[in-house]
Amino acid sequence: MFVAESMSESLAKTMLKSPAFIRGLPKIRRILDVSIPIRKGKNQIIFPNPGYNPELEIFVDPYAPKISNMPIEEARNVISEEPYTGFCFKNAQSKVHAIARLITPYTRGLMGFAHRVPLWFYNANRPRAGKDYCAGVAQIVYLKRAFEDAPLGNNSEETRKRITAALLAGRRQVHFANCQGYIDDKYFIAAITNSVWNDRLLGSNDAKSDLEIPNEAEFSMSANMGLTYKEDIEPRSRRIELAFYEEHDNSRTFPNPFLHDWLKENRSRMLSAIHALYLYWVDKGMSGSTTPFTSFPKWAEIVGGIMAACELGDPCLPHQDQDLIGGDQKTLAMRAVYELAHQHHPDQWIKKSDLYKLIRESQDERLSWFGDFDGDEKKKAESRLGKTISAFDKRELSNIQLLIDASAVKSQQHRLMFRSLKLGT
Repeated sequence: MFVAESMSESLAKTMLKSPAFIRGLPKIRRILDVSIPIRKGKNQIIFPNPGYNPELEIFVDPYAPKISNMPIEEARNVISEEPYTGFCFKNAQSKVHAIARLITPYTRGLMGFAHRVPLWFYNANRPRAGKDYCAGVAQIVYLKRAFEDAPLGNNSEETRKRITAALLAGRRQVHFANCQGYIDDKYFIAAITNSVWNDRLLGSNDAKSDLEIPNEAEFSMSANMGLTYKEDIEPRSRRIELAFYEEHDNSRTFPNPFLHDWLKENRSRMLSAIHALYLYWVDKGMSGSTTPFTSFPKWAEIVGGIMAACELGDPCLPHQDQDLIGGDQKTLAMRAVYELAHQHHPDQWIKKSDLYKLIRESQDERLSWFGDFDGDEKKKAESRLGKTISAFDKRELSNIQLLIDASAVKSQQHRLMFRSLKLGT
């Protein structure tokens, strides 16, 4: 007679060490919270079912939201209005980026999970403008909950440990909330750039502690106006800017005051709308974005293509109003140099000493990045400007191009021209 009995600890250990038992276990290479299209080979696209999918070696949450058919016009309205009504986007492009952020996780299986996607940068002109609440929209649709990770700090080693722990835990999204100061963290930049994360297991020094982890996480951050960062970050980000101008932040109202709760109950509706956008893009020939995005070409091809086909805007356009929000201080300072030099010496060759004099007399705060041109730090500031100018040879900013005549032997005798691009070559 069969008698039910719990497996003993020793028997369990023996089974887990058994090669035959291990070979018989189904392989699960990826766990998904929602069903998304997966590209298999060059032309085959498969939609995994809830539960285990042996042909893909993917396990989908059995309670994942069901995706149903939705007319394209309804889908456009759902995505552009329902999750984002009430947010005070600074400009139309910020809302375009917010929609792109919402669509992107659905496309990861199409572009390949190893392909990186942009850093989503939620920026606001003041506290309580709703930047992290806005970031929570995509989090809820795909992960069922909104969350905020601690801000990036000044300790890059701590950042390394946090990112390693997040990737080992299988995190799909990481959101560094309310960042401040100046972001120049090599590990953070590596995380938003590289498809593989290399580190070592904490507390161990043997060969097994060397980690090579697939980096499939999507990273986002939030900050109020004034955050600055290394120039490597700008071309790898998509800004979602919010601006609230009324005096009392608690006086604002949302059409849906319980938006996050509503999203939790309507995940199926959101995903069905995104699915409809995808099908419409396929029906239109799966063309990519007309605007190139060198940092993330696959993302531009698929997400940019879906949004273009569905007339939801172009998420690949370059950022505008750089000097109004902080950001990459080197480029902002050089933009001020370009504008100042062209204003006083348009399309003319000038000496470096002429440029130093202009900067010394200017009141533009962006130029303070170089240092003090009229004090004890004068030589240091001039040297910093000189090195930066060399790196910007033939670069274009504010519709102006910098040209350098380096025919003289000494660099201080090199001549500069800030040429308007409107005049042609």
